Amino acid sequence: MALKVAYLHAKNPDWKIAVTFNSRALKNQFKHFINLFIFEHINEEPNWDKIDIIHAWGSPSIRGVYYELCLNHNIKYLDFKAAEARATGYGKGFDIACENAFNEIKDYQKTYDVILIDEAQDFSPYFLRLCYSILKKPKRLVYAYDELQNISNKQMPSPEELFGSDSTGNLLVSLQNISGKPKQDIVLDVCYRNSRPILATAHALGFGIYRKEGLIQMFEQHQLWKDVGYKIKNGKLADGQKVTLYRDEQSSPDFLERNFSIDDLIIFKTLSSPEEQTQYLISEIEKNITNDELKLDDIMVIHPDPYTAKRAVGTIRTALFNKNINSNLAGVTTTPDEFFSNDAVVFTQIYRSQGK
Repeated sequence: MALKVAYLHAKNPDWKIAVTFNSRALKNQFKHFINLFIFEHINEEPNWDKIDIIHAWGSPSIRGVYYELCLNHNIKYLDFKAAEARATGYGKGFDIACENAFNEIKDYQKTYDVILIDEAQDFSPYFLRLCYSILKKPKRLVYAYDELQNISNKQMPSPEELFGSDSTGNLLVSLQNISGKPKQDIVLDVCYRNSRPILATAHALGFGIYRKEGLIQMFEQHQLWKDVGYKIKNGKLADGQKVTLYRDEQSSPDFLERNFSIDDLIIFKTLSSPEEQTQYLISEIEKNITNDELKLDDIMVIHPDPYTAKRAVGTIRTALFNKNINSNLAGVTTTPDEFFSNDAVVFTQIYRSQGK
């Protein structure tokens, strides 16, 4: 996404561009990579007056797409507490805030030439519609999503469902891949970030493929397995049928597999107590630093429960401090916009680690 921003800015320096996201921990990362990629394109730093790296929600102290839209259109802004009070379930407040704004505004001010939305699977259709509505013609909206990284149990609707029709019944958005023209709907089926064993194992655990009690979840559309890079080894990809899927070197480059055994890439460790877990984790971090020669900011520890993470990692961070190893709890001991720092191991929870 940062590379896309850099390309658009280099080719269209007069365009007003916004890149927006759900987790504030992405802001500095976006700024770093946009700056890096633009310098590679044009050998100079970007014109930041033309690029907004802007949070989706925002507040009186933090720029945000929704907050600034409320100001520009003179409608009531709902903060987290007010929005959650109107929601039917925890974590649905921003959806309600965007729905209210979309239903209230009749005439939109056109603010941007292009908006790019990262991790769009975590937003409601109303946020995407608001972004679409504040775009200048010809409505350049780029939204990237991965339903396998969904943290809110939302299903990504089709463009036709997302944006609906105009007053005459014509679809506002219909993505088409026409020969000889740039693609409008692109599936990125190659994964460079994680090796094949790690990715396939994560999918198996996330879906509960080998769970005795049955699957935890499953794609509603069978084609999605192929879209995310899997091929059929045997069987049939259909309801009620047995099938074996695999990833080949095209969808998952094997450079890590060629140099490391699976036992090095994936380690399952059962520990008998929180104290034993703390000692094991500290020992591994020390080994990473001394034997593996990793920098402190190469190391990230993810706690699965966002509600207890602060308390749960406190003992571990204290023990590391006593060994002269600095650490941060992202968004707690750092600013919300900061994630990695040069001289500290980062502890985080699942929501803030997304996209890292």
